[in-house]
Amino acid sequence: MSKLIAVILLVVGIAGIVVAVAGAWVSWVAVDSAVAAVDSLGNAFEQTLDFTMEGLNSMGDTQVEAILGGRVDGINDIVSQTQNNVNNQLRTARLGLLIIFLWFGLTQLVPLYIGADLITDGKLGSKLLS
Repeated sequence: MSKLIAVILLVVGIAGIVVAVAGAWVSWVAVDSAVAAVDSLGNAFEQTLDFTMEGLNSMGDTQVEAILGGRVDGINDIVSQTQNNVNNQLRTARLGLLIIFLWFGLTQLVPLYIGADLITDGKLGSKLLS
């Protein structure tokens, strides 16, 4: 009976570590793709604003160009700041997820140790202690 429990603990420990590693990798990739999407969206918005500025410059009315150009530049700055803030928050979330999955993986060392100790009839613990 103890051998069955040992095998179950070993399987649970190994499966837990595999799930933790896979979860950490998937969350890392997901956050990287989210950062790329935010960058792409921000770049597209900035290109649209640049196109708007070119249109304003071609109008020839310096007063309208100055008023609207200043607003377009302000919006462009806000978009850049928002893009940086979102990317920083995503990177912080990625770090948090990585820590959670590492912690989950480390907690699986206990069932691995207990399972290995049960399979070796307690010899593993005595070897580690001596």
